[in-house]
Amino acid sequence: MEAKGRYRIEATTAPDEHTLTAYDMAGLPHAALTAFARSMVAEGQPAAARAYTYALLDFCAFLDTAPAQRAAGWRWDSPPREIHVAVRAYLARHPEGRALFLAALRRFYRVQQALGAYHHPEPLAGLVLAAPATVGPDEAADERRLAVDGAVADPHLHARLLLAGRRIGWGLRERCVARIALEAGAGPEVVLRLTLGDWLDRGMGREFVARAVGRDHRVRVLRVAPLTARLLHQYGETARKLADPDGLGLAEHRRRVATGDDDPDAVPLFLTARGTPLRPATFRDRAWHPACAAAGLALEPRDARRWYAAQVACLIRDTLPGSAVAAALRHLAAYLHGVDGTGAREDLLARAAAVTAAHARDQDRFQGRLGDDLGRALAAVLRDAA
Repeated sequence: MEAKGRYRIEATTAPDEHTLTAYDMAGLPHAALTAFARSMVAEGQPAAARAYTYALLDFCAFLDTAPAQRAAGWRWDSPPREIHVAVRAYLARHPEGRALFLAALRRFYRVQQALGAYHHPEPLAGLVLAAPATVGPDEAADERRLAVDGAVADPHLHARLLLAGRRIGWGLRERCVARIALEAGAGPEVVLRLTLGDWLDRGMGREFVARAVGRDHRVRVLRVAPLTARLLHQYGETARKLADPDGLGLAEHRRRVATGDDDPDAVPLFLTARGTPLRPATFRDRAWHPACAAAGLALEPRDARRWYAAQVACLIRDTLPGSAVAAALRHLAAYLHGVDGTGAREDLLARAAAVTAAHARDQDRFQGRLGDDLGRALAAVLRDAA
């Protein structure tokens, strides 16, 4: 489910089938938004359909709740002059995402006119707004950005991507990398730099020490779901062991570290079949992009962090009391940012671990939702295959 205000969008079937329904504040299907979303899905743009429809939810809620609009009885199908006033009032309160909102609204009215549901001239044609200009992004030129916006707003992305990976033959290695990236909010370029030492520093459980790529020396403690940690242990003793230059599983490497025979920071967690470290570009081209294509997603690996941030922020706002929201969002931001990587190692790890611990409760709730969503999606797949 995707929520914005008290309007929402739901995928009414399995997450990978792109059937969308929009609901109003009373929990009833919103015919116009639903028809709009499904028209874009029918045109082969499921991710853009989510981005555009999601961008309109707050506006529809605004029409339902703003005193002036309610008193005037204005609706989405009001004449252009009334729509102009409503749009200007809405943007005065919600200036963020302006270009996407206007592009979505323009396309929404084109669809409603084509369906015979809007009986007035296109309402944005004569709309005059203060700078920035009212012209929205060109739909063809910005299709990828809009598709990414839709994917970032999609709470089912985790399940959709893992199911698509299952269909195209992902192994344990690919599943672990994708799960860590999405569950912990880290790009695969960070995940694929993890070593046995990074895992050992946190006891080879649910957490890893991750260092930022490039000149930035920030450090984070990434935290994943218990099942993902178990899958990584399994990978370490199966496919990775077969690829290991010394033929060792991670458990044996750990024993060699204890006796001083191995440097844990020289043991990458993820290997190619040739025994070399798996590079981000290889994972992107041979695993991530094919799975995204199979799932109907236009998403780069680096967008995993943005998706995590958007989804956890939504969870916090939707489920916590107002008095707790600000602190939870600060903990989320601190977790994503990490800590300055300078100073004594013990102090550095303690500070990074404290930041993750402060965010842990919300992260656990989020990862629990991901597991439930994936379980439902797998059950639907098995049911359909029976």
